Amino acid sequence: MHDESDEGVETRLGFSFEEIESLRGARLRGSWFAVAPDRIRQFEEASYLTQNAPSFGAGLYPEGLVEGFHLLSLLDHLSNEVLRADPRSITGWNYGLERARFVTPVTTEDRIRLHLDVSDVRRKDEGYVLTFDSVVDHSGSDRPAFVARWMTYWLPVAPATGK
Repeated sequence: MHDESDEGVETRLGFSFEEIESLRGARLRGSWFAVAPDRIRQFEEASYLTQNAPSFGAGLYPEGLVEGFHLLSLLDHLSNEVLRADPRSITGWNYGLERARFVTPVTTEDRIRLHLDVSDVRRKDEGYVLTFDSVVDHSGSDRPAFVARWMTYWLPVAPATGK
């Protein structure tokens, strides 16, 4: 089982656009987090999953299962705890996901924790594409909940024109 403590949680918060390149090689780790049971139904409604024809029997899945795409959608939330730009300086856009793999099923009874390595920072036009190697721990397993390579595109915030 992974270390259950939050000791040594590393963060990079409030950095400016000029500091983006210094993030290359940063290794960040968040706190433990659990998905609230009521959020599962909200995700299923918002993603129209409830309108899909049932293709598997309900007994196949553990009670309170957090669906894989729901887990991926949490990357932004989990990363904001450990890596957050100054919103007056930087605006960000999701740029892509690669090599996403679900390893250990997650339920609302489990806790997860993000490990985020900034593996690449590359200039693109006026901004930067950042590549994150993400590993999400699972509190009840020696294996991760999921892994994914995630890219974001960060641009400078345009100055206010005063008009």
